[in-house]
Amino acid sequence: MFKLIFKIISFISFLIIILIGLAVWKGGEPFRWTGEKAEIIGKIMKNVGDRIDHIKEGGKKAEKKLKQIKEDLESITAHEEEHPEDNDGSVNKHQKSE
Repeated sequence: MFKLIFKIISFISFLIIILIGLAVWKGGEPFRWTGEKAEIIGKIMKNVGDRIDHIKEGGKKAEKKLKQIKEDLESITAHEEEHPEDNDGSVNKHQKSE
């Protein structure tokens, strides 16, 4: 466990030294470039989030429509079970008589 903690602290220290060296050698340009790219990525992620919200709303609408269709089919089936007459008005012979 102590080896893992030591490795993490060593890695963080190494990154800090690299960042300080980069700042002294190149100035603030790499950091500005990183910030600009992070801003672009943020805008892209916002657009992706908006699209996902739109898809989710469409899914909810589709779910409601499917439930409505299911209820309509169930009511039609229940109506047919209550009235087992054929189109010509005779009783359906395949239906069990009560």
